[in-house]
Amino acid sequence: MSKLGEKIKNMRLLRGIGVEELAEKAGVSQASISKLENGLTVKPQGGTIVNIAKVLGVNAEYFLDDSLITPFELIENMSPELKNFLLNEDSMPYIEMAIKAWKDKVKAEDINEVIKFFGKFSKKWIIVEYCRIY
Repeated sequence: MSKLGEKIKNMRLLRGIGVEELAEKAGVSQASISKLENGLTVKPQGGTIVNIAKVLGVNAEYFLDDSLITPFELIENMSPELKNFLLNEDSMPYIEMAIKAWKDKVKAEDINEVIKFFGKFSKKWIIVEYCRIY
């Protein structure tokens, strides 16, 4: 499997989209998707990759730049708990916040302090939130 094909297939699976659905939404044939995923298409048309990227919710550059790794490569050595957290849709705001902190050059030690702080009070907050709801 080519790097391009691996990225498309892994992202498709991550998004829970079948070959048929991806092909239909991207405006290409199922055979085209299959050929891409299996490395049988070396030079796909630019529009094809752009359309696939749109359907899968990523920038086309992700598929075209071999130096960008797949999410699966990134998380393969992580603990099961961290993998589940990262792959959970409800975790996206936290992931986005972590990316913003990284871009703003917030130190890892400072982020760990925030996590420890919130961890100490999480049970109290759950009770408060429960009381607010009922």
